[in-house]
Amino acid sequence: MNQTRVSISVMIVAIVVVTPLTLNAQTPVGTAFTYQGQLKDDGQPVTNTCDFDLRLYDAATGGGQIGSTVNTNGVDVVNGLFIVSVDFGDRRFTGDARWLEINVECSGDLGPTTLSPRQELAPTPYALALPGLWTEQKAESPNLIGGSSGNETASGVYGATIAGGGRSTYPNRVLASLGTVGGGDYNTASDWYASVGGGTGNTASDYSATVSGGYHNTASGDRATVGGGTINEASGFAAAVPGGYYCTAQGDYSFAAGRRAKANHNGAFVWADSTDAEFASTAEDQFLISAAGGVGINTNGPQATLHVAGEIKASSLIESTTNGFKFPDGTVQSTAATAPAPAWNLTGNAGTDVNTNFPGTTDDEPLELWVNNERALRIEPHSWSSHSPNLISGYSGNSTAGGHGRTIAGGGNPTGPNRVLTNYGTVGGGYANTSGFAATVAGGTTNTATGDYATVPGGYWNSATGDHSFAAGCRAQANSNGCFVWGDSTYVDVTCDVEDRWVARAGGGVYFYTDSGLTSGVYVAAGGTSWNAISDRAIKEDFRPVDRRAILDTLAGLPVWEYRLKSQDGSIRHVGPVAQDFAAFGYGESDKAINMEDAHGVALAAIQGLYEIVQEKDAEIAAQKEQIAELTARLERIEAMLAESAGTKKGGTR
Repeated sequence: MNQTRVSISVMIVAIVVVTPLTLNAQTPVGTAFTYQGQLKDDGQPVTNTCDFDLRLYDAATGGGQIGSTVNTNGVDVVNGLFIVSVDFGDRRFTGDARWLEINVECSGDLGPTTLSPRQELAPTPYALALPGLWTEQKAESPNLIGGSSGNETASGVYGATIAGGGRSTYPNRVLASLGTVGGGDYNTASDWYASVGGGTGNTASDYSATVSGGYHNTASGDRATVGGGTINEASGFAAAVPGGYYCTAQGDYSFAAGRRAKANHNGAFVWADSTDAEFASTAEDQFLISAAGGVGINTNGPQATLHVAGEIKASSLIESTTNGFKFPDGTVQSTAATAPAPAWNLTGNAGTDVNTNFPGTTDDEPLELWVNNERALRIEPHSWSSHSPNLISGYSGNSTAGGHGRTIAGGGNPTGPNRVLTNYGTVGGGYANTSGFAATVAGGTTNTATGDYATVPGGYWNSATGDHSFAAGCRAQANSNGCFVWGDSTYVDVTCDVEDRWVARAGGGVYFYTDSGLTSGVYVAAGGTSWNAISDRAIKEDFRPVDRRAILDTLAGLPVWEYRLKSQDGSIRHVGPVAQDFAAFGYGESDKAINMEDAHGVALAAIQGLYEIVQEKDAEIAAQKEQIAELTARLERIEAMLAESAGTKKGGTR
């Protein structure tokens, strides 16, 4: 058959985009499409069985191949018509022009023929409405990618969105599932639910972190936010930088704004004016403002205003007056002569006169400190002078439900206030935490210590409901009295339902070291079921040979008992020696304990000694067998000689 072919092809492309409304698993539509054409040989339609090799290029001639070659063998061609299914994989069609090159070889041909010219893959009219927009099919949820063809999502990511933007040298990227980049260029969302709205060079690198826009901003804290501006960073948990220049919110729940504001501590609020000098917090829960043009604070509607212009006034003496506040220079700052006096006084000699020089109350009512129109600190008195008051700080919705000696040091938010339910309970911070009688939750979120004297040092979703119990890490559940539970980062409950039990889940293994250099100790490897004793030659010295026969003799005389432990139920039996008898070997640290490595060493040495004895016995037996064989041969020869002698006598002549 003539090898010169001309192909007049019509391509039918079906583009189907499926947008899931939920995260339920579903079947992806895939990336395959059908190609339908007509094959002719010297102008005549071909009827034959043919093999087609299809390649995708970025130019009509030359150029670079996109993806791998698709081989479709054994295609039936009838009257020149054929149809093949083609799948070049994800991200081969990103809005740039593409051409299809086809090699064909039919039955009886001497080799493949490359059809010319390449076929341009033209979009359908409605597909023209979606330039630079494509999907990556995923079972859980597809990725939607728009803008530059260089924009990308990481392998294994699903539910990611890049709305647009990006350039070939500065692409936008989503590196974790359900992350979002809205536009701009050189932006990255690198953790779950992280978002970058736009701008350039911005990064949201922790769980649910957000950068709205701006230039080279970073939200690297869990649930942290940067609104915009230039080179700002929010690295603390739920920290916020609304904008500005070179601002940092490093503390948890901190806030920094303006120019070179640094909220370096938990709960710090720092506002810096346009002065080009760093203005930083020095302690937790500080409220700092740098304002060279003055600060105005309204304390009672329009009736009383504290105003400090040009410089910060000394605060060693602030007295209330009938019309505002008086500073050491004698000036009174007020906007109305009818302003009521504050309910407290503070002087540099606090404590010398309990009637005037102390911040507090004398009417058995709670004392509250408010910041930005919200309660920041509440001290609740108790009618019994022998008991301590309740101290409530942090979110205004935090509560103690009465009683006495209850403490909430801070934290809490509208969706998760902190609570102390019983006297002498403590919540240190975090949010959505609850403690009971003399119990403590140090921080974290969604933790509960409602058992008496129970403790949760922090973490996530831990519960210590047993008295004297302890729960830490992630989803540790100490449900019975005296339970100690540690949960690793796995989001599955690890529980203790038996009193005074110690339970830990450590998917990476459990290690106990007994020296400062971390060279001696024991461990259970990840997924393991038994202890490994660290036995590296490098940690040992003073090696001496072992008298294996002597150890075997001592072991033969070692009493081995069946017994029960006094601390266990009588139905539980054990077998082994006691430490006092094992001390006959002279190994170990005490005659009240048996070192398991020594026990194993004694067993191994005894086995080697027994092996030596067996080898000697085998040699003796072999020698005896050889001697027996020799004696047997000699006996057989004697018997043969006797038989021959007896025969001669019988056959002799007279």
